[in-house]
Amino acid sequence: TNILSNRYREAIGIDTSATLIQKAQKRYSHITFTIADAQALPFNDDSFDAITLLGVLPLISIPELALREVARVMRNDGVFFLQLYRAPSIYE
Repeated sequence: TNILSNRYREAIGIDTSATLIQKAQKRYSHITFTIADAQALPFNDDSFDAITLLGVLPLISIPELALREVARVMRNDGVFFLQLYRAPSIYE
Protein backbone atom coordinates (compact mmCIF):
# COMPACT_ATOMS: atom_id res chain seq x y z
CA THR A 1 0.00 0.00 0.00
CA ASN A 2 2.79 2.42 0.86
CA ILE A 3 4.49 1.80 -2.50
CA LEU A 4 1.28 2.59 -4.38
CA SER A 5 0.65 5.69 -2.27
CA ASN A 6 3.65 7.32 -3.98
CA ARG A 7 2.16 6.74 -7.44
CA TYR A 8 -1.57 7.22 -6.92
CA ARG A 9 -3.55 10.13 -5.46
CA GLU A 10 -5.06 8.06 -2.68
CA ALA A 11 -4.21 4.73 -1.07
CA ILE A 12 -6.41 2.58 1.15
CA GLY A 13 -5.13 -0.37 3.17
CA ILE A 14 -7.31 -3.08 4.68
CA ASP A 15 -6.87 -5.79 7.26
CA THR A 16 -9.17 -7.85 9.44
CA SER A 17 -7.12 -6.99 12.54
CA ALA A 18 -7.84 -3.72 14.35
CA THR A 19 -4.46 -4.00 16.06
CA LEU A 20 -2.59 -4.22 12.77
CA ILE A 21 -4.65 -1.36 11.32
CA GLN A 22 -3.69 0.85 14.28
CA LYS A 23 0.00 0.01 13.92
CA ALA A 24 -0.06 0.64 10.17
CA GLN A 25 -1.90 3.96 10.61
CA LYS A 26 0.78 5.16 13.04
CA ARG A 27 3.56 4.26 10.64
CA TYR A 28 1.87 5.47 7.44
CA SER A 29 -0.31 8.39 8.50
CA HIS A 30 -0.77 9.53 4.87
CA ILE A 31 -2.69 6.32 4.04
CA THR A 32 -6.28 5.52 4.98
CA PHE A 33 -6.71 2.13 6.67
CA THR A 34 -9.92 0.29 7.38
CA ILE A 35 -10.97 -3.02 8.85
CA ALA A 36 -12.32 -5.17 6.04
CA ASP A 37 -12.37 -8.72 4.72
CA ALA A 38 -10.80 -9.27 1.29
CA GLN A 39 -13.60 -11.73 0.55
CA ALA A 40 -16.27 -9.01 0.89
CA LEU A 41 -14.72 -5.62 0.16
CA PRO A 42 -16.74 -2.58 1.31
CA PHE A 43 -16.09 -0.63 -1.90
CA ASN A 44 -18.10 0.13 -5.04
CA ASP A 45 -17.48 -1.65 -8.33
CA ASP A 46 -14.67 -0.16 -10.46
CA SER A 47 -13.26 1.90 -7.56
CA PHE A 48 -9.51 1.31 -7.83
CA ASP A 49 -6.75 1.88 -10.38
CA ALA A 50 -4.40 -0.55 -8.62
CA ILE A 51 -4.74 -3.30 -6.03
CA THR A 52 -2.11 -5.27 -4.14
CA LEU A 53 -2.39 -8.55 -2.27
CA LEU A 54 1.00 -9.05 -0.70
CA GLY A 55 1.42 -12.32 1.16
CA VAL A 56 -2.27 -12.46 1.99
CA LEU A 57 -3.89 -14.84 -0.49
CA PRO A 58 -2.62 -18.08 1.14
CA LEU A 59 -4.10 -16.90 4.45
CA ILE A 60 -7.60 -16.27 3.10
CA SER A 61 -10.11 -19.06 3.72
CA ILE A 62 -11.66 -18.85 0.23
CA PRO A 63 -9.07 -17.21 -2.05
CA GLU A 64 -11.42 -17.33 -5.04
CA LEU A 65 -13.80 -14.93 -3.29
CA ALA A 66 -10.99 -12.46 -2.68
CA LEU A 67 -9.90 -12.63 -6.32
CA ARG A 68 -13.50 -12.05 -7.46
CA GLU A 69 -13.66 -9.04 -5.18
CA VAL A 70 -10.41 -7.71 -6.66
CA ALA A 71 -11.91 -8.05 -10.14
CA ARG A 72 -15.11 -6.34 -9.01
CA VAL A 73 -13.55 -3.27 -7.38
CA MET A 74 -10.67 -2.77 -9.84
CA ARG A 75 -11.23 -0.66 -12.93
CA ASN A 76 -11.01 -2.44 -16.29
CA ASP A 77 -7.61 -0.89 -17.05
CA GLY A 78 -6.39 -1.37 -13.47
CA VAL A 79 -3.18 -2.98 -12.28
CA PHE A 80 -3.13 -5.98 -9.91
CA PHE A 81 -0.03 -6.90 -7.90
CA LEU A 82 -0.04 -10.36 -6.32
CA GLN A 83 2.66 -11.75 -4.07
CA LEU A 84 1.85 -15.17 -2.66
CA TYR A 85 4.44 -15.36 0.11
CA ARG A 86 6.44 -12.76 1.94
CA ALA A 87 8.90 -12.32 4.75
CA PRO A 88 7.39 -11.83 8.22
CA SER A 89 6.06 -8.33 8.82
CA ILE A 90 7.32 -6.06 11.55
CA TYR A 91 3.68 -5.96 12.67
CA GLU A 92 3.48 -9.68 13.41
